[in-house]
Amino acid sequence: MDGIFAYIWASFLRGFLENYANSDNENLIMGVIDTFFHYPFWFFGIFISAFILLSLFTKERIEKISRLGAVFSFIIISPPIFDLIINMGVQARYSFIVGSFSDLARSLFTFLGGIAGGTYGATTGMKIEIALAILAAGFYIFHKTKKIFRAVAGALMLYVLIFAFLSLPTFIFTAKNAFSADRQEINYQTINNFYSVQEPENSFTKNKTFIVENKNNNLSLTQGINNVYSATISIIFLVLDILLLGWWFWLYGVKKFIATIKNFRFLRIAHYFLMAFAGIYFGIKFSGQNPINSLFDFASFISLFMCLLFSWLFAVWENDEADTEIDKISNSSRPLVENALTAGEWRASKYLFLFIALSFAFLGGLYLFIFTLLFLSLYHIYSIYPLRIKRFFGLSSLVIACNALIAVLMGFFMFSGTENLRNFPGRYFWGILIIFFLFEHIKNLKDFEGDKKDNIQTLPVMLGLKNGKLATGILVFFAALLAPIFFYFNIITFLTAVFFGISLFFVINMEKFKEKYVFIIYLFFAVVFIGEMAVFASADSFDARANQAATAGWHWLYQYNNNFSDPGIPLIIKTINDKYCHSPKAETFWKNILKEFKNHPYLPVFERFFSDKTDYKNISDKALAILKTPQTYYNDVLPQALYCDLYPVREDFAAKTFDKIETETGYDLTHKFWSAVLFKENGCSAEGYKLDEIISIAAQKMVAEQEKSEKVDDLYAERAAFLEYYGFKGLVKENWIKNIMDNQLESGAWVNSVKDVGNPHTIVLSIWALAEHSATCPFQE
Repeated sequence: MDGIFAYIWASFLRGFLENYANSDNENLIMGVIDTFFHYPFWFFGIFISAFILLSLFTKERIEKISRLGAVFSFIIISPPIFDLIINMGVQARYSFIVGSFSDLARSLFTFLGGIAGGTYGATTGMKIEIALAILAAGFYIFHKTKKIFRAVAGALMLYVLIFAFLSLPTFIFTAKNAFSADRQEINYQTINNFYSVQEPENSFTKNKTFIVENKNNNLSLTQGINNVYSATISIIFLVLDILLLGWWFWLYGVKKFIATIKNFRFLRIAHYFLMAFAGIYFGIKFSGQNPINSLFDFASFISLFMCLLFSWLFAVWENDEADTEIDKISNSSRPLVENALTAGEWRASKYLFLFIALSFAFLGGLYLFIFTLLFLSLYHIYSIYPLRIKRFFGLSSLVIACNALIAVLMGFFMFSGTENLRNFPGRYFWGILIIFFLFEHIKNLKDFEGDKKDNIQTLPVMLGLKNGKLATGILVFFAALLAPIFFYFNIITFLTAVFFGISLFFVINMEKFKEKYVFIIYLFFAVVFIGEMAVFASADSFDARANQAATAGWHWLYQYNNNFSDPGIPLIIKTINDKYCHSPKAETFWKNILKEFKNHPYLPVFERFFSDKTDYKNISDKALAILKTPQTYYNDVLPQALYCDLYPVREDFAAKTFDKIETETGYDLTHKFWSAVLFKENGCSAEGYKLDEIISIAAQKMVAEQEKSEKVDDLYAERAAFLEYYGFKGLVKENWIKNIMDNQLESGAWVNSVKDVGNPHTIVLSIWALAEHSATCPFQE
């Protein structure tokens, strides 16, 4: 462990010194991800690879080489020092070597030289560092083997290895390119464009990064690019490091390696992976979108499962430490019982698992990190004193059920596109908890003798093994029957549950109980049930119907060739398109509609809606004139709320907008609700008024009006759309959406006051309400 910390400290110090020497850093400290993950993981990969190479060439024990390497690891801090001295304080550019394969070949044979119009190559300091490392490796191999050819070959291999690590972004791009439908030429420009433009634009999960750097108070696209790139590279490097560590461990001791792998409990891992996949399925169902659109999305996907894997391994290692005496009776083949690993090796691997789990969690985003901490904490109190919850009947199964739920939530919030905890369906939440609370009693059957000796209260201990198996079988049977009730019920899913429930009951009550058979049947049941659920749910999904209705409305609207009459129409189309579609066709459409209103009296003040509010700093003279002059009805308060962060509201604004908002009705109510939300979103405040409370009151009043409404018109659709869009989706009743869909004409239109005549304002508001409900894009062909 001391050696590992030496490598980490050396790489951390190298990164810090580069802040002074690297011109790309603009005299700023590197971001958190680069400092603590990107650089250490990259250097650690080189170290491990070099030790493996030296071990293969010298036949020396790899742990001896690693200890020696720890002493010399601080050579990596030399390049910034050399460069600052040689360049007399002038910064140099530190970068990976990227370009076409011919460019890489030229750089390889010119000792890390740069290419005109392409890669910059290595700095002078880096070349000195690498030359010293190569000479040291050659000398070490010769010292151990006394063979000059082997020494030269080993030194050259180390150079190629270091070059390969320096060129990894090119190889990563090449691998991604091989699996892409639109393959690109491999050169410096396309690779740079991929990492700096395509990845941030295409990524579905880009807003999940844990850290958003704020350099010079500029939260720009550049910061998002840095995070997406750094997190992606860090995840890939960490996966590569894990594979190399596995190889290192194999060379360290084959028997120890095999004993470690055998202790992974693969069926349990499969269980948690399946839970995560279920969460991803629920997330896709919620968002209606493909969640993997970029390399970063794929890296996030990998980080989720790697995080779960290593969190589980840490929990297993910690539990085995606590259960050594029990395992001597019930699980005598465990590594600790057999002394396959020493206590020091066990602790080192345990904390290595923890470090890897938390690293993947951090790189996967805030929610994944929080859920990982919960997962680890629950398993800790399950196994370790003073609580050691596994001793108490019921509580132990509840903890395991909670962790099954956490695995589902990890997948859901990684790929659902939402951060609202309430968006995870309540019936799924309770269904997972209850089903796995009943199911988890299975784990106690094989540990009966050990649990009995340690006085751990389980069904077999309390009822005896035979009756305990019977009770467990009954609970598991009912758990299987609850699956269709909580998740998706029809005759096929119910019969599936009955079949697998009976199968599980009989396998549990076999004379010679084998836990692995139970888990295989359970996993097969879960896969079949989730597959059936996906097929049937997609066929009759309410959300799918809502999306179809919204798309039909869009087709009618797109073909409409008369005046649109309301500037809110292009704004709503833009809002939907920005959130769900990013369709060039829809963007052109709303911009063409907007031209119709170039002389509209309120367009100057509402033009901010059509711009990026964060970049909108100047108020036009026409907009300023409107803000200074009292207007009628909500046309007075809405502009003031829209510009409150740039221009002070009038003294009567708060009273006109917020006082007695609960007495407002119709469009006055919806637009004052809108004004209050904009006022809050712009960071404005009014003395004596609690904005959250006012907005909530207005929302509740809109719900009350909607429930009493007998007419499905533009106001009906507007209430639903506003509530959904501004964070009150839980208040929108499913029957409101059904009423909107039921009132759609066969042509795809919705009417307002004139029978059978489509009204663009009603149509666009209905499309918006349906798009928000289904969380899908309606602008489809």
